[in-house]
Amino acid sequence: MLIMTFAALGLAAVQTAPRQPVQYRTHHVTAGLKAGCKVWAVHTPAGKIGSHRAIVRCPAPVEAIEADAASKSDRVG
Repeated sequence: MLIMTFAALGLAAVQTAPRQPVQYRTHHVTAGLKAGCKVWAVHTPAGKIGSHRAIVRCPAPVEAIEADAASKSDRVG
């Protein structure tokens, strides 16, 4: 009986561990919004030309955004 109690407590501790959100920086936020992600715009200082990529925070990885990030890193390097 004591072993079952410890096993149940150990299993409950493992299941309640919070999941870390996944964060992306991208211009394509549509896939993240469809997946239920939160999107933060990044401020561009006055006088600066261009725009910064938005920060997209998702509870789980989003394949469409990861594919976009992978293709951009391949083009840069």
